[in-house]
Amino acid sequence: IANRLVIGSNPDPIRTLQINGVEENIEHAFDLTQESAKCGHPESARELGRMYYSKGYGIQDYDAARYWFKRAVRLGDKEAEGWLKTIEEMLVIINGESL
Repeated sequence: IANRLVIGSNPDPIRTLQINGVEENIEHAFDLTQESAKCGHPESARELGRMYYSKGYGIQDYDAARYWFKRAVRLGDKEAEGWLKTIEEMLVIINGESL
């Protein structure tokens, strides 16, 4: 089984990451998810937002998370809507921002 994501020909890159065991290599998983998200895959954009949201990937950037959740929503990912609402509410509390 290949540990490589082929952008454009795979209908679900996130599932490929999980099936091929790439999630064990966090840096590689992040790079592949980012590449796929930049190519317009909505689930990858949501997953990249989750990666930036969580500390589990060694990064935490709430502004980047919000950006990727917004992009996923624009690309039609319904699940990202809940994540976007959560991050925006959190940023209101942290930064005193307005929605």
